[in-house]
Amino acid sequence: MAQLSFKPTSDKRWQGIQRHYFTLYMIKNLLILPFVGVVIAESVSMKKWGEEDRVSNNGANVKFWERIGAALIPDVALTFVIAFGIVKQRWHPIAALVTSIVYMALWLFVTLLNALVAYSGEVVYFSEVKTLNKWQSMCYAEAGFQGAITLLYMIMLGFASKGLHEWRKARNHRASTVEPSKA
Repeated sequence: MAQLSFKPTSDKRWQGIQRHYFTLYMIKNLLILPFVGVVIAESVSMKKWGEEDRVSNNGANVKFWERIGAALIPDVALTFVIAFGIVKQRWHPIAALVTSIVYMALWLFVTLLNALVAYSGEVVYFSEVKTLNKWQSMCYAEAGFQGAITLLYMIMLGFASKGLHEWRKARNHRASTVEPSKA
């Protein structure tokens, strides 16, 4: 029976400075927890404010999951994929690089979208300025968490690039040490 463990990899591609990719992966996952807490608080508050403010509720469309779920839901799926790759010692630097690029762009997009939605004041859902300010504060807190996650993915991209460089260097070294076959 195969032993499953979440231990540092013995793979040469992930030795050196690039080993911190996995540390940042764990930090990113821990940072998502308070982010989800703020998202839940906003969701509950929006429901409460909607029930209290029936007069000014003219069908405002906040597009909650477009600015939250567009990155969060795929990231949760990726977390399981990366965890499986780490446990099986099979997380390749190419996969790390591609996912870092894609998810950095995705989180950057939702960060900017979230900040712009809050800043624009387009939401006419709130009749009181106090309620609007609370909602904007939550949106900016979410954007702050999203920005931090974007930054972590950016740094993870650098570590994945270093891992890919080491892998290619080792592969080229192996190819150059093998004698050409005689025809």
